[in-house]
Amino acid sequence: EKYYACKCLSNATIQSKNHNHFANAAADLVGEAFLLSKLSHPNIIRLYGVTEGQVDQAFQKTGGFFLIMEALTSVLDDMIQVWRKDSVSSMGDFLLKSNESVPDIDERLTIAIEVAKGMQYLHSNRIIFRDLKPHNVGIDREGQVRLFDFGLARECPSGVCNGKAGSFRYMAPETFNNKFCCFGSDVYAFGITLWELVSLVRPTKWNCPEDIEQAVCEQGYRPDLNCIEDPTVSHLMESCWNEDYQQRP
Repeated sequence: EKYYACKCLSNATIQSKNHNHFANAAADLVGEAFLLSKLSHPNIIRLYGVTEGQVDQAFQKTGGFFLIMEALTSVLDDMIQVWRKDSVSSMGDFLLKSNESVPDIDERLTIAIEVAKGMQYLHSNRIIFRDLKPHNVGIDREGQVRLFDFGLARECPSGVCNGKAGSFRYMAPETFNNKFCCFGSDVYAFGITLWELVSLVRPTKWNCPEDIEQAVCEQGYRPDLNCIEDPTVSHLMESCWNEDYQQRP
């Protein structure tokens, strides 16, 4: 038995009176289909088809363009939130209980390795993901880790593309400051994602984008490595979020 997911523009986006908002969202969806149609990797979500029309017109508007993709059973961000609840707060840090619902560190590092394999494949094809975070990492029915949501991803032969894109908690300094993304920007986001996966703590204490930007760019803020017990993993994280994107692994 096969399960599929239908991805289309939201009702709010289609009905938006802001033409640019609709046009940008539609362009991202088309761009995602174009990229995924050329990719095939165990850690990248599969695109099965692109269509226009039916399925109740996928919220209407000129036929209802939408993508048919493999269905994922869970998202890493949701999984981390569950594991976080099954953890104990002490002095502001999360300490793991001996709780079977929280996988051990080796299992969580295995997820990170699968994410890295997917990112390595993208970079080898000159694609910058531009929005790596736990919310865009899924698990399929066979337990395979899959990167998904390629709306912001771009094919960049030069390895650099202009534009301030991504999610603020995982955004690299050069994207904040100079408004460009590169392969190193993805590596930075991987380092933050890895830290969150290991520590089960939110990467920043701020919610306001301006506060996060100021902390990262002006104050050199990075997550606290004192809670990371393995020095090899700690060193990898620190390398990933080096201020100089050319010095990141």
